[in-house]
Amino acid sequence: MHILTAYKLPHNSAMFNHDTLRSNIKEKERLWKLENAKFISEYNQITDEEGLPLDKWRTF
Repeated sequence: MHILTAYKLPHNSAMFNHDTLRSNIKEKERLWKLENAKFISEYNQITDEEGLPLDKWRTF
């Protein structure tokens, strides 16, 4: 998750510290993964079967 996203999370100056920020980001990431689990699973299945998009143009 991008650090600028963390600034959009609810907070106040009294509780704004590294540990709080880290736990808020981890929770936001956990929720995002839950919300997008179906898409991620389907996309992984497609790439397993068909390979990565644009893979034939990779130079490395």
